[in-house]
Amino acid sequence: MSPPSLLALRVTLSFWEDDPQVELALMLGAESIDQGGRRWRISAFSLNVPESIDSQTAPTFDLPLQLLEGLRASLAGEPKAMPLWLRFAKPHGYLGVLPWERVLAEALDRPVLRLPDLLERPHENRDVLEVAICFDAAPETPQQEAVEQITRSADAIMRAPPRSHTRISLFTTARWFESLRTSKLDRRLQRHDPATAPTCGEAFKRARERKSFESAWSIWISETLATRSLDAIHFICPSDVTDDGPALVTASSPSPRESVPSLSYISPLQIAAFMTRTGAWSALFTSPPGGTSGATMALFADALAQTRPAAVLYQPLLTPEHATALRLCYAFLFSPRPAEAPVLREGFLYCQPAFVTALANLEVPSVLAATQLNAALIEAAAPPGIEDFEQPPKWVNAVQRHLEGLELEQLRRSSPDVLLSTPECARTQIDLSARSVTNETEDETLADIQKVVGSYLQKLRS
Repeated sequence: MSPPSLLALRVTLSFWEDDPQVELALMLGAESIDQGGRRWRISAFSLNVPESIDSQTAPTFDLPLQLLEGLRASLAGEPKAMPLWLRFAKPHGYLGVLPWERVLAEALDRPVLRLPDLLERPHENRDVLEVAICFDAAPETPQQEAVEQITRSADAIMRAPPRSHTRISLFTTARWFESLRTSKLDRRLQRHDPATAPTCGEAFKRARERKSFESAWSIWISETLATRSLDAIHFICPSDVTDDGPALVTASSPSPRESVPSLSYISPLQIAAFMTRTGAWSALFTSPPGGTSGATMALFADALAQTRPAAVLYQPLLTPEHATALRLCYAFLFSPRPAEAPVLREGFLYCQPAFVTALANLEVPSVLAATQLNAALIEAAAPPGIEDFEQPPKWVNAVQRHLEGLELEQLRRSSPDVLLSTPECARTQIDLSARSVTNETEDETLADIQKVVGSYLQKLRS
């Protein structure tokens, strides 16, 4: 039986031309994803692709009616529940910030999702949901607006399909912790006191001793979680664009003992490393209350999705409609079983096809054998009555996230398209006959390391 179709719209920016062009190519099905289809070329200027991004940027976006009619006609015979996947050829500049989902979902009456580089779904224990909310709004933000945003986030998590155990942890600065102390937040939302967080000086001292640097936030969250791993991290904080690219902007330390408050600019690579350490397989991003457009946050989320294999969501959260969209996305991402894809209007979601009911049987074999071996440890039932064993310890999930990162690098090394910028890489992952030979020595070494992890975990459980 042939695999179900992947409906992919490849978006390519040819910025080296005098008049930069955006090429759109519609590809139907894994078997013919590299041939045929419909193609359009549009001036980047006519699409209002911004030349720069800042916190006040509010991109506007419209596609030509002829293009939309062509897409609608080409997809007329496809089930409405089947998403159209956006595949951004790299590098794609600021194209990922444009509201493609709003325009395409309205015109085509079907969900629009974004296709990541690695199609294998991240492995998790689907009986457990562990989410950390990192909140750091500007000091002048009205308390009521901060409470509303945190409440909407927590409500979206709690309304996700029930798992046997769901836990939400709120991490915020000392100022906001005190400000929110008297606020009526959901009692299931566990607020952690930043008095236990290190100062910047303490974090640097620790870095000198351990020869590796972690931010004060990372140290605090990791030590608070203890042996527990995360499924998702939801960031609600300002963002900006520096000479090095997009960044989250937070207080350098949440600790009340910080004598000289300052700001830290956190890169997508730092967040990717933090996700690996905590075992998180998904990241969600929302701009804080305050009226900013969110374009810089969208750029950050898009950059993270190009950096590591993870489910990545950008969703504004300023209106009741935004809150509804966030609930739908949480329900979709954290459903114990594949679900119907949500229709997004203002945000976007990078996720693997296996999240979608219609594509649940799409076979995407692991690039590395060690990934599947370690996944068996995560998905194995935990013994009852052992504290913090609702899911495997953090270091087991961290190994899995590290292996998934190595899978992505292996794909890049073995592909003639090292950026994995075309839909061809999707066909290669699905069609085993199209795969390049993997490095058997590397795979064997990783499998041996995984066996050590499994052996040690078995001793803990016995």
